[in-house]
Amino acid sequence: MTIDKNSKVTVPVWMLSALVSLLIAGFTAYGISTASTAKLEERTARSAADIQLLDKEKVDKEVFQGVLKRLDDIFVNQSIMQQKLDKMENDK
Repeated sequence: MTIDKNSKVTVPVWMLSALVSLLIAGFTAYGISTASTAKLEERTARSAADIQLLDKEKVDKEVFQGVLKRLDDIFVNQSIMQQKLDKMENDK
């Protein structure tokens, strides 16, 4: 007794679409991870260059304290002006 079988293998359409979807998802995930890694490496290189540049441009402590004091004065003046502005708006 012999059984004749068809020698062709048929793949259902849903299996093909699932396989294509998995391949596309894999390529997308690989591309995203590669882009993230490249972006991180670029930031690292830029930060290293900035650190080296800042190392060369160190300033005297007195100059730094003077600039810091001036920035604090500006902040205090801005806070006082904001309080006056708020008071004027409340008086209206």
